Amino acid sequence: MVLQGLVRDYMIEDVFTVKPEDNVLKTIRTIVEGIDQLPVIDDKGQLVGMITWRDISEKVILKDQIPNEVKVKEVMETKIITLSPRDPVRKALRLLTVRKFSLPVVENRKLIGLLSFMDVLKPYLDAVSTH
Repeated sequence: MVLQGLVRDYMIEDVFTVKPEDNVLKTIRTIVEGIDQLPVIDDKGQLVGMITWRDISEKVILKDQIPNEVKVKEVMETKIITLSPRDPVRKALRLLTVRKFSLPVVENRKLIGLLSFMDVLKPYLDAVSTH
């Protein structure tokens, strides 16, 4: 089976997000539920950053800051690698192998989904296991 298709064929559209003005405690509660990172979007739905458990650990917890007093915008990453829904899934897979986290899928600056390594591999693994 050859890996083919576009990012839009594999991405997840139902995505948890946070706002730059949210406090980090809210983010921690969401991340604890098994999500490795969260897109940060503004009021227009535009992606302005990403926040990970590592960001929170290094910039809040290890610095003895109080999570409900720190805003997401103070610790989020703003240099983000994004994908277009029209990108070939092979390109996305190369980026995912290097990045190690899900990648946001953006169209017209608006977040429309996320793509993880497993989102790409699951259909392939399902097809292989049925043979």
